[in-house]
Amino acid sequence: MSELYGLTKLALLNTAGYAKCVIPLDDAASICAPNNTGKSSVINALQFPLINDLRLTEWDGHDLDETRKFYFGTDQSYILLEANLPEGPVVIGVAGLGKIAGYQFQYFCYRGKLDLAHYVSENSIIRYNKLDHHLRNLGFEPLELKPSELNAMLTGGATPYDSKINLRMIPLTNVSDAPVYKDIFRRILNLHRLTAQDVKRLLLPVFARHLSDPKVDFYTVWHNAFEKVNRDRRELKALENQQQAVEALENLIDNRAVLKGRLAAYAPKLDKALIEFQSYLDEQQEELGEQLEALAQEKHQLEDKQRLYVGQIKELSSKQLGLKSWFDEHDALAQRFGLTNLPTLQSNLANIRAQYESLSHSLQGAANLNPATLAHQQAQTQKQLKSLKLQLKNLEYNLYSRLREDLSLGEVQQLTKLLNPDLLSLSTATGGDVVINDDDAFAEQLGQIADAFKGGKLHLAGATIDLSHLTAPDMAGSEGKVALKEQIEALQLTLATLEQQAEVAVDFAGKSREKERLYQDMLQAEEDLKRFARYSEMAQLLDEQQLLS
Repeated sequence: MSELYGLTKLALLNTAGYAKCVIPLDDAASICAPNNTGKSSVINALQFPLINDLRLTEWDGHDLDETRKFYFGTDQSYILLEANLPEGPVVIGVAGLGKIAGYQFQYFCYRGKLDLAHYVSENSIIRYNKLDHHLRNLGFEPLELKPSELNAMLTGGATPYDSKINLRMIPLTNVSDAPVYKDIFRRILNLHRLTAQDVKRLLLPVFARHLSDPKVDFYTVWHNAFEKVNRDRRELKALENQQQAVEALENLIDNRAVLKGRLAAYAPKLDKALIEFQSYLDEQQEELGEQLEALAQEKHQLEDKQRLYVGQIKELSSKQLGLKSWFDEHDALAQRFGLTNLPTLQSNLANIRAQYESLSHSLQGAANLNPATLAHQQAQTQKQLKSLKLQLKNLEYNLYSRLREDLSLGEVQQLTKLLNPDLLSLSTATGGDVVINDDDAFAEQLGQIADAFKGGKLHLAGATIDLSHLTAPDMAGSEGKVALKEQIEALQLTLATLEQQAEVAVDFAGKSREKERLYQDMLQAEEDLKRFARYSEMAQLLDEQQLLS
C-alpha cells in the first residue's frame, strides 16, 4: 500500500481554554462533549495555520481582537499542526506573542515530527522568545514566516525558503485560487452553517475557469457590493461599544471646567496659604531638628547605659549560675559524704584493694596450676605446718633437746638421719610421749648408738650404711623459737593462699567476674576519696559562698 500524505496531527498548548489538546488527523476522528466545552474552538483553530488570513476566517460571531486574545493570551500559547509530506514530516506552528504585543501571533515551521515534549522545559511551557534557541539545540532548524510567505509555501508559490523546506500541501491550479480554497475550507469546518446559497456561491468560483468569461470574480463582485454596508455596520458597532466611554469622557470634561473655575477663584487664597504654610513648615523643621538632635544625644547616652547594664546583668547572671552550680555540687557531695569521714573511706579503699590484690594473685596462681597440683601442695604445706607446730609446742622439752645433753651436735645430726623428724619433736616432759625412767641407762644407750657412727657411716652388725647422702632435719632449739613462729606464720599464709587458689580454680569464671567487680569498687573508692577531698574544700568555703549568694 502506498504511503498517504497530508495532515496527521493537531495540537493545542495553553490556548483556547486547553492546557493540552492533541487531535489525530490521519484517520477519522470524533470529538464528543457537551455544549460550550470547546469543541468548535479546536476545529476553528485549524484556520490559523491553513487559512492564515484572518479576513477570510469565521469565529462564531466573535471579532478578531477577541479571537486573538482567546487563542494567544500569553507568549506560551501554541497551535501546532503536523503534516506528512513526500519529503518528510513537517510542523507548522502559530505562537502567541502575549499581552504586550497586543495578543498578536507569529508563524513558524521546521522539518521533523511534532513532539510536545520539545515545547516543555522543567515542567513549564517554553516562551516563544526562547523557542527558537531551544529547538536548534534539539537539532531542528525553525523558520519564522509571514502570513503571505506561509500562504505561498502551502499553495506552491515561490518563497526564499523553497530550498530549505517544502510545505506544499494544497496544490492549486493557480495561486490566485487560494482565497476560494480558503473560503471553501472555512465553510467545511462549519457545515452546520452551510446553506444552499453558500453552496451555489462556492461552486461558481470552482467552475469559473470553464465559463466563457473566466476573469469574472463572482465572490469579489458580491463582496464589493456589500462592503460599504459591512463597513458602516462595523463602525456603528464600534461606536455603540464606546458609548459609555464617550459619555464618561464628556462628564469628565464638564467636571474639569468646574474645577478650573474654582481654582481661579481660590488661587489668591491658596497662594497666601501656601506661603504661610511654608513659613510654618520651616519653623517646625528647625524646631524639630533641634529636638531630634537632643533626642539623638539622649538616645546615645541611654544606649551606653543600656550596654553597661546589660554587661553587668550578664556578669551577674554568670556568677549566679556559677554559685547555683557550686551549691548543687556541694549539696550532692554533702548528701553523699555528710555521714562519713576520711579514715572510713581510706579503710574502705584499703580493704577493697587488699581483696582485689589477693583475688588477683589467686586467679594468677590458679590459672597456672591444676586442681591436683594445688591439692598436693596443700597436703605438703599442712604436713610441714603440723611438724613445725609440734616443734614449737615441745620446743624446750623434747627428745631432740634430751639427745643434745648426752651427744654432740654431729652425733645428733647423724642419728636424726635415721629417725622420723616428728619423733624428735615428741615431748619428754612429765606426761609426754617419751618417758625416761633411768637417765644413766638412757645415756649409756645413746653412747653405744653414737659409737656406731664413724666417718659418716652407720656400722651395724653385718651391715654398713652410708649416711652422707641423707640430710638431717632442721630441728630448732629454744633459741630459734621466734624463727619457728615466723615459719609457722609463713606456712599458714601459704596454706591460706593455696586454699583460696583451690576455691578460685573451682569457679574461675565467677571469681574473674568478682575480680572485675572489686576493680570497679576500688576505682569508685578512689573516686570517693577525691570527691571527699573536694567536699572538704567546699565545706571550708561554704560560709563565704553563702555571703556571696
